[in-house]
Amino acid sequence: MLYAKYNLAAAMVLYCLSGTAQVNRSAADTAIKTRELEEAVITATRSERRLGSVSVPVTIISQKTIRQSGSLRLNDILGEQAGLFITSGYSGAGIQVQGLNPDYTLLLIDGEPLAGRNSGVLDLSRITVANIKKIEIVKGPSSSLYGSEAMAGVINIITNKPPATSAGASVRYGSFGTSDINLQAAWVQRKWNLSAQANRYGTSGYRLEAASAGQTQDPFHNYTFQLKSVYRFSPATQWSISTRYFTNRLTTTPYATKDASGVVENVSGQATVNDLNINNTLEHRFNQAVKTNLRVYYTDYKAVNHQWYTYADSSANTTLYDYFRQGFLRLENQTDISLGKRLGLIAGGGWIADKVQSNRYDDKDIVTKNNQVGYLFAQAEWHPTDTWSVTGGLRYDDNQQYQSRASPRLAIQKRFGTRLRINASAGSGFKAPDFRQLYLNFTNTAPGTGYTVLGNTEVAAGMQRLQQQGLIQSVLVDPATIQPLQPETSTGINIGATYDFSTALRVNLNLFRNDINDLIVTGAIAQKTNNMFVYSYFNVNRACTQGLEASASWQFLPHFRAEAGYQLLYTADKDQLDKIKAGNEFGRDNGVVYRLTTKDYKGLFNRSRHMANVKIFYENRRGWFANIRSSYRSGWGVSDTDGNLYLNRGDAFSNDFIQTNASAGKSFANGLYLQAGSDNIFNYRDTRYLPNVPGRTWYATVGFSFTHSNKTNNKP
Repeated sequence: MLYAKYNLAAAMVLYCLSGTAQVNRSAADTAIKTRELEEAVITATRSERRLGSVSVPVTIISQKTIRQSGSLRLNDILGEQAGLFITSGYSGAGIQVQGLNPDYTLLLIDGEPLAGRNSGVLDLSRITVANIKKIEIVKGPSSSLYGSEAMAGVINIITNKPPATSAGASVRYGSFGTSDINLQAAWVQRKWNLSAQANRYGTSGYRLEAASAGQTQDPFHNYTFQLKSVYRFSPATQWSISTRYFTNRLTTTPYATKDASGVVENVSGQATVNDLNINNTLEHRFNQAVKTNLRVYYTDYKAVNHQWYTYADSSANTTLYDYFRQGFLRLENQTDISLGKRLGLIAGGGWIADKVQSNRYDDKDIVTKNNQVGYLFAQAEWHPTDTWSVTGGLRYDDNQQYQSRASPRLAIQKRFGTRLRINASAGSGFKAPDFRQLYLNFTNTAPGTGYTVLGNTEVAAGMQRLQQQGLIQSVLVDPATIQPLQPETSTGINIGATYDFSTALRVNLNLFRNDINDLIVTGAIAQKTNNMFVYSYFNVNRACTQGLEASASWQFLPHFRAEAGYQLLYTADKDQLDKIKAGNEFGRDNGVVYRLTTKDYKGLFNRSRHMANVKIFYENRRGWFANIRSSYRSGWGVSDTDGNLYLNRGDAFSNDFIQTNASAGKSFANGLYLQAGSDNIFNYRDTRYLPNVPGRTWYATVGFSFTHSNKTNNKP
């Protein structure tokens, strides 16, 4: 109720202020119209299109928005977007889109995929935003263009291509010894564009609970280097190559614990990550109607985690060593053909070689696993009239490990005058089982653990070995009954509308539903003699996510802009829901047993029913800017406390939370800019369910940029 009163009061103030600013409305309208004409998106159709003509849900985050928000890493800025939630855990910061897990969203840098997922999560904190031109977010199945891992959507990070010779540097320092140093330079000639960027990011770590033996976040530092070169042989042909290298080192702050018998355990360790990406592209335009590009992309990702557990009795010492290395090579050609004003075609194909080396697939040794995928894709965009647009696409993947897979998509847009447009899209997606789900053979040797995880293909041999060693107490699932994994498939539907009440006020609404078949889940198949479990992977469940997303953007004064977003989400394991409807399932609440109903059922774990955000930005022509951004997330189910394997009333849920961030600064005509801000202003902390939120933090940034031309860089 208190928040509602504040929101109502704020709305009344903004309304009154907007009424005094009508005389200046035309200037603001002109600025918005200009921005709209310049806004283009590539990811949704694999070719450049104006945002207003795209028929699928797309969000663009501009470079200026990133900088003015004070974001340092990709998870910072994505966590402030409507309908996106940053997951946290030992695997890093992942992204949840339309209620689907992080392993269903494909992450690209300049159109090429990032490698190195841990338990399906690609850690967003690996990616600095210092050299990002814009971020494009496409929601809904995109496998028709991008193949596996794009069931929930695609996030494409597009890096800078400086238009003029320039140089710049910035330094930021904040709470918990967090520092960010960034250097950029570009040399631009008539035919050659060369740019370089270096970033150093680190923190001293933090401890959320004073009584905790170890730190919540251990100290780490990382470096990102990027070199990009573009050479134009002629107006029709250009060659570009970019190289990105990321390295991270985390050191476990040594600590000691004592068990009930008085035995002292000393813990120390370190973890390193190295990631190399090379993207080589040759583009040629035959004429105004036909252009083609050939891309060769390679990435080499390596992660090593080494933890030591030592005791007074050295014979009890143990070591946890985890080694993972992935090499990914892709060759691809895409050709764009324009057949007049009404019809455009895109066609292409490629080949992928994926190799993983890890000790996760063997008890002792590092082993190598390989896979290859060949694919073809095509898309047609047809404009039967000036107000209708129809886009159809199809992709065919030939996976070495599985049968062939075709992924279609159809999208339609209808414009009603200049104010209203309706979009509808339907498509199928798929995700092939990864190396982890197929071949994992891992036993956690850290003290107090001892569980084992076996990939689907390793169950029979792994269980036989454990039984021969006398380590199995009871078998819960007969290995002979476990079927080979099948790819997960989905069907997604999005129906949306965009309405411009004026050039200053735009509202978007999107309804979505995703149905997933052959969902891969983890389950216990045996109990070990140490009372720990053996787990494996199964195609068991059918799941669905559905809901609505709404957003609005309002230029309510010449220098003020407001944005708001909301997502309502319903999720379900459809097999569980059918059993509940049949009246055969029960729950326990405070010791009382009750029959489950659909009202008791809360859907899938780790999903919030409600998510919302509100942002207000201020910027004037003298270089001053300020903003305040608030994000809300309702509680989500975290564990099944009554043991019925359902998420229902009486189970454990997190609390609702609101996080508010703010920043302000000034850009000077000589290239100097200053910025200061605070994240989590009201110091919300949840040590159990949000360990990645350290509490209130402060920071200050100083930077300088120089451009050797009449053109100016985009400053915050």
